[in-house]
Amino acid sequence: MILVSLVSLLSLGITYLWRAGVFGPAWDYAKTQDLRLLANIPYFLMVVVYLIIELVGHQGLGPAVAFGLAGALLAAQPRRAELADGDVPRDRRWLHVVIGLAAVVALLTVIQIIEMFVLFPGQDVGSMLLSIIMGAASAALLLRIASQVARSAGAWRLIGIGAGIAAAGLGLLSLSPQFSLVQVSFFGSSPSMSLMFWMALGAAVSAPSVARSMKPQVSEVAPWLTSVSLLLGLAVWANALMSLTSIIGLIQQATSGYGQYTPWILSLFFGGVGTVAGVIVRATSSKDEHQGLLMATAYAALLFVLGLVLVILWSTQNPGGISPLTAIIGFVIPTGLAGMLWGPQSVRRHFESLLPPGQTGTAGFAFARVKQPVEPVQSVRNHVEPESGLEAIRAEASNAATSEARLQTIASTVPEARALVAANSSAYPALLAWLGQQGDPEVNAALARRSGS
Repeated sequence: MILVSLVSLLSLGITYLWRAGVFGPAWDYAKTQDLRLLANIPYFLMVVVYLIIELVGHQGLGPAVAFGLAGALLAAQPRRAELADGDVPRDRRWLHVVIGLAAVVALLTVIQIIEMFVLFPGQDVGSMLLSIIMGAASAALLLRIASQVARSAGAWRLIGIGAGIAAAGLGLLSLSPQFSLVQVSFFGSSPSMSLMFWMALGAAVSAPSVARSMKPQVSEVAPWLTSVSLLLGLAVWANALMSLTSIIGLIQQATSGYGQYTPWILSLFFGGVGTVAGVIVRATSSKDEHQGLLMATAYAALLFVLGLVLVILWSTQNPGGISPLTAIIGFVIPTGLAGMLWGPQSVRRHFESLLPPGQTGTAGFAFARVKQPVEPVQSVRNHVEPESGLEAIRAEASNAATSEARLQTIASTVPEARALVAANSSAYPALLAWLGQQGDPEVNAALARRSGS
């Protein structure tokens, strides 16, 4: 174990040896990539051996395996300086790693479920059902991320990287025996939600080879805002999952006579609140982007407060630890939302473009309704892929039920849809006047037909 770990660490210096000319003039980027990957294969094989031992011996694997596997993946992947244009096979090799890793997690989950039924046939149904649901949810998330990254969805790549960072943060907490809020471990006989492979998937999707395989975005801000929408959707599902598991937990408590109802009741209530609030925020974002961004920030704060209450409650009621799902909802998702909304400069600039004319400052705390169209910093096109999003935007632009605020956003960000906005009966006078000042022949023709001249 020590030897293969040292080999993996030493592989980090291959790039510098190449630049220093140690390997000779015939050595190129391709050989550098191949040698780096080859040097880390022994570590991957060691992890496979330990997984097999765990599935047979059931002693448990701790967070050291999670950190080691993620580190080996980071060491094995090529650096940006080692990439060459047009080498698609080597780029796609890392997409195969992402898909393969998620498939292995799904296979291990199935094996865990089978072993649980074989080893613990007399275990109560409630505990087994909770384990199966949580394990399946974790595997499903990793499969979803991997499949979307394989389809070159850049926003899902950001979600995958965030999942890896979140697992690393929670994993650091689990390293101290005195601090047992969350356990990042793998048990062959239990398919409960484990963050064991989250770090590894995050490391794999962060590879520069994967990054340049993503589809080009219409603007710098687009992948961030799409990621916010995806994270809101994941928050809704996570809260709904917590409500479902809470109901199962309450039934289990009632049938077993344990009487530990308070944490489950609060988890059920908070999960319901988080689910409903998340649905409202996503619906608001699709109609009024400015208010949606504000509400997304408030939603992150709400989840943090509710999650903190649950963590404190579960820590006092169950000293052995809390569910990773509680930590994800209370800490990971709020941190991710806040980071994506307020971290990238392009997103902050886009917020400012949504301010009413003449208003300056941070757009995130300006609740005034936008009545005049404003030219944005960058064209966003509703933050979706161009081929799938433009037709949807044109349909909105011609729909009389579309709100005034949404028509304003479309007119200011998607020039191709301005003629449809000009013909929409719901367009307000100030917006029509602004459209008439743009010098677009199609828009002027639509305005002329509108006025009957």
